[in-house]
Amino acid sequence: MRLAPRPPPGLASVLLLTAMLAACGSDEPGEGQRGTDPGVDPAEAPAPVAATPPGSAEGVLGLLGTRPDEHLAVQGELPCADCAGIRTTLILDAGGTFQMDEAYLGVSPERVAHGDTLFGTRGRWTVTEDRARVRLDGFDDGPRYFRPTSPEILLLLDRQGEEIESELNYELARLPRIPELAGALQVRAAFTYMADAPGVVLCTSGFRYPVAMEAGYLELERRYLAEGVPPGAPLRVHLTGSVEARPAMEGEATGATFVVRTFEVADPGTPCPALEVADALAEGEWRLTSLDGAPVPTLPDPGETPTVSWDPQESQLHGTGGCNRYSGRGFLRGSELVTGGLAGTRRYCEGVMEVEDRVLEILTAGGSLRFEEGVLRLFQGPVEVARFRR
Repeated sequence: MRLAPRPPPGLASVLLLTAMLAACGSDEPGEGQRGTDPGVDPAEAPAPVAATPPGSAEGVLGLLGTRPDEHLAVQGELPCADCAGIRTTLILDAGGTFQMDEAYLGVSPERVAHGDTLFGTRGRWTVTEDRARVRLDGFDDGPRYFRPTSPEILLLLDRQGEEIESELNYELARLPRIPELAGALQVRAAFTYMADAPGVVLCTSGFRYPVAMEAGYLELERRYLAEGVPPGAPLRVHLTGSVEARPAMEGEATGATFVVRTFEVADPGTPCPALEVADALAEGEWRLTSLDGAPVPTLPDPGETPTVSWDPQESQLHGTGGCNRYSGRGFLRGSELVTGGLAGTRRYCEGVMEVEDRVLEILTAGGSLRFEEGVLRLFQGPVEVARFRR
């Protein structure tokens, strides 16, 4: 009898998260900033659903990355230093994005009157390298980490991804349905304007949105022009607003659009990771060091390690797959790499083609980029598929 391979350490947490996503079905979440605080009683949640482990970790991660119609919603009251608690509602979608509302409970009437009680966040979530935790990027004060402890529970960890030693509650429990979220976004961003096409990149999540020409937009445009910023160049700002459906620039469709409520111009040196991704990718040649979570296999000619380079002026991506040179259209939408029509030479190299085919497949599909400590990581959904160094 042939036995199924044993899951690697940390995979149990990913299996639990997969079960949680699968149990929630395909209900669509709200736009993220409508209605009132979604206080859903976690006691209404259905009975736990047992995880069914697939044959390998890759099968689990593939499910998480290729079922964008599925969502997981969890909620709980987390500890608060100066209020009664923070009702936290988190929605993850299997495509690697999330929405969160944080409602501060039991605050002073003055704070309620000021509207300083409900905050929203949109960002990206990924599975950590050990496959045991979930990382959420989109907060100005750094990433947050959770660990699935059962098919029903996500446990909040500390800022280093370690368990919090406390008797207080740090658990979020699965909800029976996907709630609508209402919190306003307060974000660091890079605003651009050129030829009546305003746009904004959220610095920590890397999302890029067109900006609606309404609410606080006109004042922001005037300030952009007054700052003397070259057309199309980014102006760092602090924004309060929301992401809402608005008609697209062309056609009859609608799309996610950022509606500016208030803004402040930030210091030019204010960190903006999304812009740092673009600067890093344009620095020169990046060499592949990891592929699908494993070191790059030893190739017959070490000098032909797969590489990628990007020319932002020409919107061109080029490099080698390990045997053949390739090039094609490539641009960044925020921190998302978008490519099209990669083409190259057609040589055959013994012992290289499998790696090259996978590299070209990944680059053709694109994904979100993260730049940390000199390493450029490419994610497809919540899964890291490639890692590069200079």
